[in-house]
Amino acid sequence: MANNPKGVPFHSKAQHLANAKSVSKLYGLLLQATTDPATAPSELKAAWSSQGTLASLHMPGLEIVPMALNTLKTHAATVVEGGWVALDQVRKQAKASYEAYVRKEKALSRGSRADLQMRLSDEKCAVQMHINSIAELSMMYFDLLSIARRYADKDDSLRTALDVHRQRFGRSKPKLQLILGGKDG
Repeated sequence: MANNPKGVPFHSKAQHLANAKSVSKLYGLLLQATTDPATAPSELKAAWSSQGTLASLHMPGLEIVPMALNTLKTHAATVVEGGWVALDQVRKQAKASYEAYVRKEKALSRGSRADLQMRLSDEKCAVQMHINSIAELSMMYFDLLSIARRYADKDDSLRTALDVHRQRFGRSKPKLQLILGGKDG
């Protein structure tokens, strides 16, 4: 390894390019994790807890190689718009996004209080929709009977059929009312 004028060894050009590519891929992966935390790889979840562990992240399948924290910061300055500060901010956002996702999943896990309340609310809404449908059908039925009664004066067979119907079902007015409502929120 050759030394620069100040005595600090240079990385090979290939290593320099691999590190830069790694930082770019890491940044993209972190950005993706902020918008879709459920798909974040487990290695990334373990690494975003601190700057040092992020720098040592090794994911060969995604071409992310481990490097020193200072190397990560140096390459972030050239590869990421906003430099290291932007990369670190995205790391923190990805971590916070995943933690919020886990809290939400835990709160709505099957059988939890929030899950049961949501399911109960959905059931209440479904019951109310059925009641509204029954009330609306009752009103339509009542209107149809009113129309039939008007024509029954001119047709004896229709009048006879309506009398049989009234004796069988007995009600002349619907007992249910249409209630307009929706899901409580």
